[in-house]
Amino acid sequence: FLTVEPEPEARRKVLEIKTDPDELRLEGREIYLYYPNGLARPKITWSQFAAKLKASGTGRNWTTVQALLEIAEKLEPSPR
Repeated sequence: FLTVEPEPEARRKVLEIKTDPDELRLEGREIYLYYPNGLARPKITWSQFAAKLKASGTGRNWTTVQALLEIAEKLEPSPR
């Protein structure tokens, strides 16, 4: 999750990074990383693209994102 949406040039530079077999998707302020072989020896690391993005951010695994969504939905006021 990035604090701002990357500029087009920064976006282009990040998307040019060779990532096989890992996968990287950049959608708005969100970066999605998929590690089919696990995180023991990833081909993509945050440091490879953090400077190119010119944006700070935070990362969470998908299980944590889903748990946070569930908590947030419970906090939403119910419609009257």
